[in-house]
Amino acid sequence: MKKHLVIFAGLAFSLSSCASNKIEPPREKPLTFNPQGYTTGTITVEGKPINYRAWENISYAANPVNTNHTAWQKMNIYVPEAAYNDSTAPILLKNAVGGYMPSDPEKIDALSREGRTGIMQAALAKGYVVVSPGARGRTSQEVYVPGNNPFSPPAEAGGPYIGKAPAAIVDLKAAVRYLRYNDALMPGSAEKIISDGTSAGGALSALLGGAGNNPLYEPYLKAIGAAPARDDIFAVIAFCPITDLEHADMSYEWLYGGLNNIRKKSSLPPPGQPGGGNPRGSGRPDGSGANQNALPGFNDPEKALSAELALLFPAYLDSLGLRRPDGKPLTAGSGADGTYIDYLSSFVIRSAQEAYNTSNEKDVFKAAFPWLKFDNANIAGLNFQEYLAYVMSRQPLKSVPAFDSMGVLDGAVSGENDVFGTRDIAALNFTEAGWQKNPVNTGTLPADIKDRVYLMNAMNFIGAADTDTAPNWYIRHGTIDRDTAFTVSVNLYTKLQNRGFTVDYKLAWEKPHSGDYDLDEVFAWIAKL
Repeated sequence: MKKHLVIFAGLAFSLSSCASNKIEPPREKPLTFNPQGYTTGTITVEGKPINYRAWENISYAANPVNTNHTAWQKMNIYVPEAAYNDSTAPILLKNAVGGYMPSDPEKIDALSREGRTGIMQAALAKGYVVVSPGARGRTSQEVYVPGNNPFSPPAEAGGPYIGKAPAAIVDLKAAVRYLRYNDALMPGSAEKIISDGTSAGGALSALLGGAGNNPLYEPYLKAIGAAPARDDIFAVIAFCPITDLEHADMSYEWLYGGLNNIRKKSSLPPPGQPGGGNPRGSGRPDGSGANQNALPGFNDPEKALSAELALLFPAYLDSLGLRRPDGKPLTAGSGADGTYIDYLSSFVIRSAQEAYNTSNEKDVFKAAFPWLKFDNANIAGLNFQEYLAYVMSRQPLKSVPAFDSMGVLDGAVSGENDVFGTRDIAALNFTEAGWQKNPVNTGTLPADIKDRVYLMNAMNFIGAADTDTAPNWYIRHGTIDRDTAFTVSVNLYTKLQNRGFTVDYKLAWEKPHSGDYDLDEVFAWIAKL
């Protein structure tokens, strides 16, 4: 345990209290970590038993939101016995957010979704302090009744919504502030906090790293009683981050709009229709190549909207001012014109080359991916449109719009629409294009929504003058992940690199929308830091 200052509280009492001879004991400061408040346990990781100390259900907010489900603003802390007296051990901060839904703190013995050893157990085995914070999400309400499916809020829930944007990132920032505030009392080093998340959790991990100490979040943090400490972190691990939501639709249609014959339709009706209103999940269930013949093709209005959204992307890319490592500006041009397609292709080629080099069946590999262009053992290029068609063959593309879909061409509520509702309204449009095309809206996109959308995008904060962006980044997006356009993660990587941050970015070969894979590679990256 680290050395720390002991603060002596004076015992004072008034004359009127003398009669009872009662002296109030000194009160513990709010949000103070109790080094003795632990239980012990053992887990086995790859055949090796790991003894640990556990502090569970620790409140990281002194003034939590009003709800009967208190776990959303609590955390679990696990320390391997080997690191209990180590003040330098890294801290893995693993959020369990998916689909921007609320999440409870995870327990150290919880396996990954695939049933394998997860990143928390692996980190504990390597001597790291492991922290799992709960966080509010888009369906959080004051009255909560647990259901069987975490992506299906129960009908019995009620009361105001308390988890709309930017609640999730505010909670994660508060968790970091708790760790920093108690750094002298806790094992591990709060100067080595490494955040990890997947999908929406990956976006929040990126935002946590991107927007460290930014003052725009201060009113929200004060409202929940966050500890008076910094909230910047040392490193970010982000798998398939669903971020940059205000530009996600134009990015998706610019990338995939040429493949507009088949799209997976949303299964949720708009609010006000039977089954609509309080959304359940993203409204875009997974499909597979086997069932695409049963899916409807794009109609003319959908094709027109796809083209309209795609035309917005080049100007947005130009506004970012991104440059390749050789200094050449990245421009989207029109369709396959410009430098951007070649830049995107380079990431796919690099990933394919690594996979080919390690393949034991080189001829089978070449036959499986005919859109790759080989020069003997080297991959010299690819047919980009055929590659995108291959991605679509593995899983149907999303409907148009893919994200801000509520009321657009009679589109259903998306999970992202649900993120930007209010205390009284479940879901709202969050882009100007979506707002204008939903016939129930009037005027322009309200300033409150614009402000909250801004606070949910790491791209808005990287390298800002009033922000302490994390110096180290590990970002992965699967080559067959179509849940968001991989232009989103490429842009995130490129902006970070252009501003001098250390970034390990890769399109992971044949990986779908998933996370916490290749853990040996992840921890080797951390070890280098």
